[in-house]
Amino acid sequence: MQKIKLGANMIYFGEKALMALSDLKGSMNKALIVESGTILQTLGIESELTELLSAADIDYQIFNNVGPEPAYKDIEKGVVLANAFQPDWIIGLGGGSAMDAAKIIWAIYENPELTSIDELAKPNNIKSLRKKARLCCITTTAGTGSEVTRAAVFTDEESKRKIAIADSINLRLVPDIAILDPQLTMTMPPSLTASTGMDALTHAVEAFLSKRSNVFSDGMAVAAYKLINKNLLNSYNQPKVYEYKANMLAASTMAGIAFSNGGLGICHSLAHVLGAKLKVAHGMANAILLPYVIELLKGYPACCLRISQLESETGTADLTVSIRNLNASLHIPDSFKTLNSTNYDWFMQMEELIDLTLADPNTKNSPVEPTRAELKMIITSAFK
Repeated sequence: MQKIKLGANMIYFGEKALMALSDLKGSMNKALIVESGTILQTLGIESELTELLSAADIDYQIFNNVGPEPAYKDIEKGVVLANAFQPDWIIGLGGGSAMDAAKIIWAIYENPELTSIDELAKPNNIKSLRKKARLCCITTTAGTGSEVTRAAVFTDEESKRKIAIADSINLRLVPDIAILDPQLTMTMPPSLTASTGMDALTHAVEAFLSKRSNVFSDGMAVAAYKLINKNLLNSYNQPKVYEYKANMLAASTMAGIAFSNGGLGICHSLAHVLGAKLKVAHGMANAILLPYVIELLKGYPACCLRISQLESETGTADLTVSIRNLNASLHIPDSFKTLNSTNYDWFMQMEELIDLTLADPNTKNSPVEPTRAELKMIITSAFK
């Protein structure tokens, strides 16, 4: 038996969806807004939100000390503010970093015994939620799907590891409300449109291929893949066209629902490990790795059949070729070689990279259990 949760309790989607916050007057008295940096303030998105809250007589505080990849030390600062302010809602405003940070701050705020990275990292160790606050996620990118998922990721800067937390048993980490207002994504630069869009596509592909896939996740994954295939490049080349942004936002959320219920796989495991070591954006890491992972899976008859099924249902002639062509059109390289700005010696650290990949929780959902030799082959190929 599987538990299925098809997204947040309520999803508001479309033009002026942000106005839905007005409906929360009465249930929302104090809101902690979690953002990644000050970019949303500069773009005027933050003020759109705060004006709505003020008009509804909702008190708020803003925590914007979250980096592009949320670090544990930043999470701790957010928890200190939450404990002092005592909000009854926490709002994640931004991309995956802001929404993931909001989830983790919320989890620790509700469970003060989670005082260390090790405690957070234990599977299903979040014992209580919604006794102090509820969670609303407002996404300003089309990629991570965090607004509808049961998981969050943060970085342990000391070990340079990305750590995922999830509530896979009770699914309580899924936000109460998700707001998908395409207008909020209109200011994304093309490079961000590309990397977040490929993150969403990877979610759809891995959810479909996961050994935990089911009829619900399959339906969402296929629909998401088809929307991304039709709209991502258009959204990249014509960033001011509302229709493309709206379709990508819907696709991202559907892909999030797909993987939240069906799981991911070794592409995400590798992206977590290599992204943290190289300081490469998560979506970019997934985009580079996905063709190599698919080629590996094609070597297994059951996986090859499943890939053929995905190709058939999405009208794709060759999944690997299609993804490589899309990457090229989005100006995403096919290797980490040009992105290794830290000069990380990946070859000398190969055994550690493999160990971390095998330990990542997404690996257990892979349709095949990868060998060390297979992971070494993927990593080596991705650095050529």
